[in-house]
Amino acid sequence: MPVPQQHNGGFTLLEMMVVIAIIAISVSLAVPNLMVWFDNLSVKSAARDLYSAMQEARMIAVEQNTSVAIVFDTTNSRYYICSDPGADGNWGAAADMTGSGDNVIERRVSLLSSAYKNRVQFGNGNATTPVGAAFGDFITYASTNNVLVVNSRGIGDAGYVYLTNPNNGTAYAVGTRTSGLVILLKWNGTTWQ
Repeated sequence: MPVPQQHNGGFTLLEMMVVIAIIAISVSLAVPNLMVWFDNLSVKSAARDLYSAMQEARMIAVEQNTSVAIVFDTTNSRYYICSDPGADGNWGAAADMTGSGDNVIERRVSLLSSAYKNRVQFGNGNATTPVGAAFGDFITYASTNNVLVVNSRGIGDAGYVYLTNPNNGTAYAVGTRTSGLVILLKWNGTTWQ
């Protein structure tokens, strides 16, 4: 009587090595694209957060029937939403920029926070044309010394803040019009959209 043959299911060492090689090649091709995607995601998130902060400043100003400001600190890569300039009446005093002045600070936002993975800074990146006035120090609220002040009707100065990813140059412009409209634009390589 013939002995039945046994079939051992499984993979040979050669088949396993081929599969591992294919996976390694796929991962090595995908990682650079993932890094670019994460870089773009960080700066996009920061731009949307700033857009929301500008909307929040308008809302607080109207609700409290007072002026509210966003004070930009380009040196330390952060900004503050402030609901009162304090006794000195100055929104952008040097002491206020460190958070130790007399401004009433509603919220602090650091571009260097872990939320953005150190992938965001003030700057125009690859953008070659400013939205409005010159790029300057990347904040165009010049008449108020890098401070967006919104009055009790929800309107304020016109200007823009430029954010970029230092790794790949992706650039966003977030700004306001004198009517109070808040705008978020992305540089597409030739124009702002």
